Amino acid sequence: MTTPTLLKSAVEALNARLEELTPEASPEQLAYLSKSVQNMAGQGTILDIVALTDDKLQELVDAATAHLADIETAETSALSAIDTAQTDALDEIATTKVNALADMLSDKDDHIAALDSAKTSHLTAIQTEGAAQLAPLSALASDFELVNDVPDGSSIMGEIGNVQTDLESQLQATMALDPNSIPFLFGILSRYQAYKYGPGEWTSELGQWYTNNEDWPFRLITGAHGESTSYSGFMRPPALQFLEGSNGRFNYKRQFHSYANTSNIYNYPAALVGIFFVKNTTGSNISRTFYFGGSSYWGSGYEGASLNVGVPNEVDANKENITGVSWNTVYSYSSSTHDFGGQSATVEIPAGKTVAIMLYTSAYYFASPSSQYASFMGWYVYNFRSNFMTTGLEIDFERTLKAWQQGVGTSNTHQIWL
Repeated sequence: MTTPTLLKSAVEALNARLEELTPEASPEQLAYLSKSVQNMAGQGTILDIVALTDDKLQELVDAATAHLADIETAETSALSAIDTAQTDALDEIATTKVNALADMLSDKDDHIAALDSAKTSHLTAIQTEGAAQLAPLSALASDFELVNDVPDGSSIMGEIGNVQTDLESQLQATMALDPNSIPFLFGILSRYQAYKYGPGEWTSELGQWYTNNEDWPFRLITGAHGESTSYSGFMRPPALQFLEGSNGRFNYKRQFHSYANTSNIYNYPAALVGIFFVKNTTGSNISRTFYFGGSSYWGSGYEGASLNVGVPNEVDANKENITGVSWNTVYSYSSSTHDFGGQSATVEIPAGKTVAIMLYTSAYYFASPSSQYASFMGWYVYNFRSNFMTTGLEIDFERTLKAWQQGVGTSNTHQIWL
């Protein structure tokens, strides 16, 4: 064990002091030196322990340093092993991906080749079938050429085509309606006015038209019914008429005589019916004033006059869902006169709907000269263009033409709207 530096220094200092002392040293000085030697002997034991502790501490430090070095070495080895494993795994993944892509490309090429083969087969089959179908057509064309006696270079076929084009143009022009015009349907049902000569007369079978049963005059004028010869007589068949001028008026009047076969002739007189189809193109209801007049007779209770409005149960945008039409009588008259005067009534056109405005009047019986019945028929409207038609209201040309064409095979009122 190495003597501690402190103890060594103390011994050297004491030895130097002893050499300095002479034999003449006093007892006190010798006693002091003796005490110093004793103290150094005790401190030597303590310093030995300190020196031993330092040696052990150094051994622990050395051991810890060696252990840390071992740990660092192990860490370096482990990280190196991980890097190697990671590299191997990435290489294996890359190899697998390349192999998979190669397999997919190979399968794709196989499928494309199969599709090309199938396409070629189908095209061949189609061409074969087309040739088979074309052969008889070619033969038919050849046969037609053999029997066609039109000389080569003749213009007759072109002239026929020109005539056909002209006829089509004329027909379209005839059917075309000016968008600013106001067309409506007007007709006169004879009822019993022609007695029982020929079929189609009736008395009370279709109800009172001046207050209800509005559906019947509408159906008979527009052809929306399934009758054969019943209720079919007309004094004036339904026809397309147009309002006149900037005011928008129409006035029908006629006086006539009938042979006095029976009083039913004037008790169930001719019925004058006019129908307007008016469309509301806005999202709000529109109310307008309708001006009208005409003749009326009152005897059996099945005559008179009325203004009626038919409203479908669905808007025009959903016309395929229209299943019915409800009628509202906005004016009725039950008396006898050649003219019940210029009347006005409010008509409401619901948003997005086309309504049918129907004016019905009856022939007025006024005299019986020489076994005859003298009657007068009057039906008129006015102020329609100048006061009734406003922004948002239009004439529904489609339904007007359909009614004019007599319903094109319909049998119910609502079908005129479809």
